[in-house]
Amino acid sequence: MVVDGQAPPPSAGSDGTLAICFYTTLTEALLFGALTGSPATGGVWSPTPDGAGPYTYTQAAITPCTIDNTATVTVTVYPIPSAPLITTTESTCQSGCTLSGGSFTVSTACELGTTLTYYSDNSGSDPTTTAPTYNQTTPMTIYYACVDDVTGCHSAIQTLTTVPGICTTPATPTVDVTAATCKAAGTATITNYDAGNTYAFTPIGPTAGAGGVISDMTAGTSYTVTADNGSCTSEASATFSIDAQLTTPATPTVDVTAATCNAAGTATITNYNAGNTYTFSPTGPSAGAGGVISDMTAGTSYTVTADNGICTSVASVTFSIDAQLTTPATPTVDVTAATCNAAGTATITNYNAGNTYTFSPTGPSAGAGGSDQRHDRRFKLYSHS
Repeated sequence: MVVDGQAPPPSAGSDGTLAICFYTTLTEALLFGALTGSPATGGVWSPTPDGAGPYTYTQAAITPCTIDNTATVTVTVYPIPSAPLITTTESTCQSGCTLSGGSFTVSTACELGTTLTYYSDNSGSDPTTTAPTYNQTTPMTIYYACVDDVTGCHSAIQTLTTVPGICTTPATPTVDVTAATCKAAGTATITNYDAGNTYAFTPIGPTAGAGGVISDMTAGTSYTVTADNGSCTSEASATFSIDAQLTTPATPTVDVTAATCNAAGTATITNYNAGNTYTFSPTGPSAGAGGVISDMTAGTSYTVTADNGICTSVASVTFSIDAQLTTPATPTVDVTAATCNAAGTATITNYNAGNTYTFSPTGPSAGAGGSDQRHDRRFKLYSHS
C-alpha cells in the first residue's frame, strides 16, 4: 500500500518586538533576530523594512497545502536626544613665553534624562562620561553626544577640535653697521626689524626706529639688543658698536706779511700741523716747517686745504702776496767846475721827477732837470719813490 505524505511549511517562529534608535537603519536581519521560537530562514518580510510598525515574516505553504506559517515583529523607533554644545577657551601665550589657560565649557547642556557622553571617535566607540582635560600645547579633537538614560539612544555625535595658542620667539636681531665717514659717525640698523616688536639694548640708551635705524648710540660703546613681542624675548644679538665721525683737519688760516723794499710779501699757515699734507690751488706753492709757504707767485690768489690721510679740510680763504717793492736807482750827480763868473753846479743825471730827493746834510733841493743851486758844501744825496 502506498500512502502520499504532505510536508508542512518551514516554521516562521513566534512574534517578537524590536526597539531601535532613530538613526538605526532597519534591516531584515534585525527583524529576523527579533523573532522568537525557531524560525527558519528563507521567508519573506512585508512590508519592506522602514521605520516603526508591524512587520510580517512569512514561510509559504507547500502545495497542495494552502496555509502559510507567519510571525510578526513590532518595531518601536526611539527619538534621539537634542545635541549638546561644548565650546573652548583656547590657551594663550603669556609674558614669560609660557602658554596659560584653556578649557572646555558646556554651552548647551543635555536635556533631563540624558547624560553627556564622550567617545574616542565619531562612530561612538569607547563611551565614557569622564570629561577630557584640555591640552594647553597640543591640538586635540573630542567627540561627544547626549545619551538617553532609558533607551541608550544618543544625539548626533559632535566634533570639536582645539587650537591652542603658540608661543613664538622673535628672531634674534641682526645688526648691520656702516663705517664712520669724514662727515658723520657710523650708523647701525636692525636688518630684520619688526615694528610689532619692542627692542631693548644693553647697556641702555639707544632706541630702534622706523626701518630698524638705531639712534642715540655712544660711539665706541659695545651693545647687544633683544626683540620682544609682548610674550617672548629673543636671544641677544651679537655685540656691535659704531665709530665716531672721522677727524677732519681744521681749515688752514694763512697770515700774509706785506712786501718790503728788501723782500716780497710772505704767507704762513698759522695753524700748521706737520702731520697734515697741504694742497694749494692753483698748484705750485708748498708748506714747510712752521707753516711757511714757499714758491708762491706774487699777485696770484691761492687757497689751501689740509689732509690728514683720511679727511680733507674746507679750503682756506683766498690769499696772495705782493712782489718786493721797487727801490729807485742810486742818483748819479754831474758837477761842473766854478768859473770867474759863477760857482760850480751839480746835476742829477738820472733824475726822475716822480722821486723825492733828500740831501745830507739838509739844504739843497733838486729841481727840474735835477740841478742844484747850492754848491758851497759837500752833500750826500738820497732818492726815494
